[in-house]
Amino acid sequence: MTPTPTNIAHLKEIAEGAWQARWQLSWDLNNDGSVNLTDIWLFLRWVFFMPGDFALLMLMLHATTVALYLGIGVNLLSGAISGAISAVVWIIVFGFFGSRG
Repeated sequence: MTPTPTNIAHLKEIAEGAWQARWQLSWDLNNDGSVNLTDIWLFLRWVFFMPGDFALLMLMLHATTVALYLGIGVNLLSGAISGAISAVVWIIVFGFFGSRG
Protein backbone atom coordinates (compact mmCIF):
# COMPACT_ATOMS: atom_id res chain seq x y z
CA MET A 1 0.00 0.00 0.00
CA THR A 2 1.32 3.44 -0.86
CA PRO A 3 1.83 5.52 2.28
CA THR A 4 -0.26 8.67 2.20
CA PRO A 5 -0.95 10.95 5.15
CA THR A 6 -4.46 9.48 5.37
CA ASN A 7 -3.20 5.87 5.31
CA ILE A 8 -0.52 6.63 7.90
CA ALA A 9 -3.01 8.32 10.24
CA HIS A 10 -5.52 5.49 9.78
CA LEU A 11 -2.98 2.75 10.54
CA LYS A 12 -1.74 4.61 13.61
CA GLU A 13 -5.29 5.03 14.88
CA ILE A 14 -6.09 1.35 14.38
CA ALA A 15 -2.77 0.29 15.91
CA GLU A 16 -3.39 2.43 19.00
CA GLY A 17 -6.75 0.73 19.49
CA ALA A 18 -5.16 -2.68 18.99
CA TRP A 19 -2.45 -1.74 21.50
CA GLN A 20 -5.07 -0.95 24.13
CA ALA A 21 -6.98 -4.16 23.45
CA ARG A 22 -3.86 -6.35 23.29
CA TRP A 23 -2.42 -5.41 26.67
CA GLN A 24 -5.66 -5.54 28.63
CA LEU A 25 -5.73 -8.82 30.52
CA SER A 26 -8.75 -10.34 32.17
CA TRP A 27 -9.13 -13.80 33.62
CA ASP A 28 -12.19 -14.51 31.49
CA LEU A 29 -10.51 -14.23 28.10
CA ASN A 30 -13.36 -15.74 26.09
CA ASN A 31 -15.95 -13.54 27.85
CA ASP A 32 -18.32 -16.39 28.64
CA GLY A 33 -18.84 -15.27 32.25
CA SER A 34 -16.68 -17.91 33.93
CA VAL A 35 -13.05 -18.96 34.09
CA ASN A 36 -12.51 -22.45 32.66
CA LEU A 37 -10.02 -24.56 30.69
CA THR A 38 -10.63 -22.56 27.53
CA ASP A 39 -9.41 -19.44 29.33
CA ILE A 40 -6.18 -21.23 30.32
CA TRP A 41 -5.53 -22.11 26.68
CA LEU A 42 -6.30 -18.52 25.62
CA PHE A 43 -3.97 -17.18 28.32
CA LEU A 44 -1.11 -19.40 27.12
CA ARG A 45 -1.79 -18.26 23.55
CA TRP A 46 -1.85 -14.62 24.72
CA VAL A 47 1.56 -15.06 26.41
CA PHE A 48 3.07 -16.90 23.43
CA PHE A 49 2.14 -14.16 20.93
CA MET A 50 3.33 -11.29 23.17
CA PRO A 51 6.76 -10.74 21.53
CA GLY A 52 5.49 -10.89 17.95
CA ASP A 53 2.46 -8.72 18.62
CA PHE A 54 4.67 -6.22 20.46
CA ALA A 55 7.11 -6.03 17.53
CA LEU A 56 4.34 -5.62 14.95
CA LEU A 57 2.52 -2.99 17.01
CA MET A 58 5.75 -1.05 17.56
CA LEU A 59 6.36 -1.11 13.82
CA MET A 60 2.83 0.10 13.11
CA LEU A 61 3.00 2.85 15.73
CA HIS A 62 6.55 4.12 15.25
CA ALA A 63 7.53 3.13 11.71
CA THR A 64 4.12 3.43 10.11
CA THR A 65 5.45 4.12 6.62
CA VAL A 66 7.59 0.96 6.72
CA ALA A 67 4.62 -1.04 8.03
CA LEU A 68 2.47 0.20 5.16
CA TYR A 69 5.14 -0.67 2.57
CA LEU A 70 5.44 -4.17 4.06
CA GLY A 71 1.66 -4.62 4.24
CA ILE A 72 1.70 -5.00 8.01
CA GLY A 73 -1.59 -4.32 9.75
CA VAL A 74 -3.55 -5.38 12.79
CA ASN A 75 -4.83 -8.40 10.87
CA LEU A 76 -1.38 -9.97 11.38
CA LEU A 77 -1.57 -9.84 15.19
CA SER A 78 -1.59 -13.33 16.72
CA GLY A 79 -1.08 -14.76 13.24
CA ALA A 80 1.70 -16.58 11.39
CA ILE A 81 4.16 -13.67 11.24
CA SER A 82 3.60 -12.78 14.89
CA GLY A 83 3.94 -16.47 15.74
CA ALA A 84 7.23 -16.77 13.86
CA ILE A 85 8.66 -13.71 15.60
CA SER A 86 7.40 -14.98 18.96
CA ALA A 87 8.83 -18.46 18.40
CA VAL A 88 12.28 -17.04 17.63
CA VAL A 89 12.15 -14.80 20.72
CA TRP A 90 11.00 -17.64 23.00
CA ILE A 91 13.68 -20.01 21.61
CA ILE A 92 16.33 -17.39 22.34
CA VAL A 93 14.94 -16.69 25.82
CA PHE A 94 14.64 -20.36 26.78
CA GLY A 95 17.99 -21.15 25.17
CA PHE A 96 19.68 -18.40 27.16
CA PHE A 97 18.12 -19.34 30.47
CA GLY A 98 18.38 -23.07 29.77
CA SER A 99 22.12 -22.84 29.14
CA ARG A 100 22.71 -21.05 32.45
CA GLY A 101 21.37 -23.83 34.64
